[in-house]
Amino acid sequence: MSEEFGGLIFLIIYILILVGTGYYTYSTVFQTQRFLYKYRIDNSGAFMVRFAGTFLIPIVILMIYMLGTGIAGNWIFFVYGFLQSIVAVILGYWTVERSTYRDIDGEKFSREGYLAPISFCVAWAIVIYGGSSVIYQ
Repeated sequence: MSEEFGGLIFLIIYILILVGTGYYTYSTVFQTQRFLYKYRIDNSGAFMVRFAGTFLIPIVILMIYMLGTGIAGNWIFFVYGFLQSIVAVILGYWTVERSTYRDIDGEKFSREGYLAPISFCVAWAIVIYGGSSVIYQ
């Protein structure tokens, strides 16, 4: 299996992406109240938090599926993950550092809003590089 990812290190990074995405999926969908509290979101935001989580569920399912069936020919999935991470970095940075939404009651937002997406972006790029001989088939 690790050969398809270009080696064990690339497979491990893929699994780290899966775990990270799974964490945010679980947090938004199944631990909504804790997520709301952590980010100081009013209960009226619960629907949108869970709605955002629904976009992550298919990603997790497909990543698990590809662990068993392989990644050959699935370049669009990997490119989507990379591009989504880039957009999240840009919007996260803008929101946390530059926008009028950058604080709540004078308390600055966590930099997690763009640091986590930077990590995902780098991880996706590494996995795309490692698995490029297979994903672009």
